[in-house]
Amino acid sequence: MNKIFREKLVLILIVIIALFGNIWVSYPDIMEIRNFVTAREMVTDGNWLITTMNGAYRFEKPPLPTWITAGFMKLIGINAPDWTMRIPSALMGCLFLYLLYLFIKLLTNKDQISMLAVFIGATTIMFTNLVNENTWDTYTYVFAFATVFFSLKGIKTNKLFYFILTSFTIGASILSKGPVGLYLIYFPFLISYFLIYGKEELKKYWKILLGTFLLGILIAGLWPLSIYLKNKDIFMSNIFQKVINKEVATWNNRKQESIFYYLDYPVYTGIWMLPLVFSFFPKWSKPRTVDKNFLNLTLIWNFITFLGLSAVGMKKKRYMLPLFMTSPMILSSVLIYYFETTKEQLKKSDKFLLNFQKFLSLILYIFVLFIAYIFIYPNEKTGLWYPIFCTILFIPFLIYTFKGNPKKVIIGSGIIMLLGNLTGNWYIDRYLRLEVKKKIFLKYDYPRLSNLRRTLSKEEFYSFNPSMREVWNIGKQINDLSTEKYMDTDNLPNTMNIVTSDSPEKLLKKLPQYKIINTKTYYKEDNDNNTINIYIIQRI
Repeated sequence: MNKIFREKLVLILIVIIALFGNIWVSYPDIMEIRNFVTAREMVTDGNWLITTMNGAYRFEKPPLPTWITAGFMKLIGINAPDWTMRIPSALMGCLFLYLLYLFIKLLTNKDQISMLAVFIGATTIMFTNLVNENTWDTYTYVFAFATVFFSLKGIKTNKLFYFILTSFTIGASILSKGPVGLYLIYFPFLISYFLIYGKEELKKYWKILLGTFLLGILIAGLWPLSIYLKNKDIFMSNIFQKVINKEVATWNNRKQESIFYYLDYPVYTGIWMLPLVFSFFPKWSKPRTVDKNFLNLTLIWNFITFLGLSAVGMKKKRYMLPLFMTSPMILSSVLIYYFETTKEQLKKSDKFLLNFQKFLSLILYIFVLFIAYIFIYPNEKTGLWYPIFCTILFIPFLIYTFKGNPKKVIIGSGIIMLLGNLTGNWYIDRYLRLEVKKKIFLKYDYPRLSNLRRTLSKEEFYSFNPSMREVWNIGKQINDLSTEKYMDTDNLPNTMNIVTSDSPEKLLKKLPQYKIINTKTYYKEDNDNNTINIYIIQRI
């Protein structure tokens, strides 16, 4: 077994730990819940083409991520733990890192740079945290990056097969979250590539690239076309126009931030923030790279993506994912310098950078120990074993980082960042916050609403404007009493299970023709101590 093969096996292990080690930690947010509910209704009700969410049409988001989630849900069961629904997203993260390796190897023919980029990507905290959530962003950007790779492969090999694959990945990206993936990943790459590698290839391939793009749009258009052919009434109604108006209003009015909102994005790379900032200065980075064209490509690509993000009014930190996909390429093309440089050859700026990596690694270790001994040790659930585990776990890598050559400082600091992210999230997100909530709010030993989903309740449920969290935790659709269907109380059954936070008095004001015959109280969510009632009511 040669050295390169061993290093690749270790790298694969690091990727698996990074992308799967945290998927069970946090509870699903509302974006994931909507995806899960729609996926479940695909499985239970067969709504694969005309997607629904709690029985209502769901056209706000394209269906591909939900199709993938639903396929996985069908495989493992609709009552599987929440965290298992994130496995498809984590696999997409793995796919990106694999494509990243192939892309850099194709462009530079340098295995070490490719492997280093994968390592940096896997130890970038915001990247791993984002792909640990099953939202649409991961899918659209990974498919867009696949489009980049297959386009480049087609250009380099002049084979039609790869251009056909490009069309399919374009279609997949659009079917994941519209054109945003192409806007922030694919188009910036094309501009950067032809600026750096010359206009000759642009002249030669612009027609086929345009053709692949148009074919990709046609592939993406198969979904709305199928809806039109199957149910023209839905397509020709005002439902789609309402969805378009809603999405336009959302992007124009919600989360409006300054154009400088994303300037702090290097901080979210964690241990790599200072090397990344240094790399933005060509005077420092170019003497340290072994492939100036590749460095220039990645810098321009990253800059165009940054401008594209900043130009959009609605901004959220999770929208920075494309920047965390381009940053490992910049970093790998520069930090590879330290793999071939001895301590004696380092300049002052290099020593400062490596010392900063050591310092940040030590601070991270101290922070983890502080959390472990101050918050974890007093908790009766873990006892002393977890703090001791955290203490011992980091020591070999700290020694490796502090006593090693420049290469070991880079590798060691990345591993310490990974371990810090894992051990911190394992306790802080999963237990500490929940324990604090319990100590403040917990008064009664109520069951969790999600128990109903896990036991696959066969009861029918009703509510006024039910939230998607309630729908997900109940395990099935909740009939919405605020809809036109139930405005006529004669359409209501004689006995109903009402899911609501209302008091009995408030509920009976809404439904005066009923009486309450039983009440069951639940905690709304596994990580929340707010309560919700299920009233069994009967017509008087």
